[in-house]
Amino acid sequence: MDFKIKNRHRLKKKEVREIIEKPKSNFNSNFFDDNSVVEIGFYENTQFVFIEYKPYFMFYNDRIVFTLSGLYKFKELSTVFY
Repeated sequence: MDFKIKNRHRLKKKEVREIIEKPKSNFNSNFFDDNSVVEIGFYENTQFVFIEYKPYFMFYNDRIVFTLSGLYKFKELSTVFY
């Protein structure tokens, strides 16, 4: 099943620094830095955060959460959170 991400675009370094703080404050860990390729895009009404072209985070009820790809990628860290 394919789905189309709309308005996907790369963030500037200042925007990346703002996005970095959200998972860092929620999960007490760094998942990427301001040199990473970070993009955002929307599918329906959900905003996704792509790190190095992979959808690792999404916003749900104004909170940043892992996608399934993110849980798999950061599985060592994600077991601490649940």
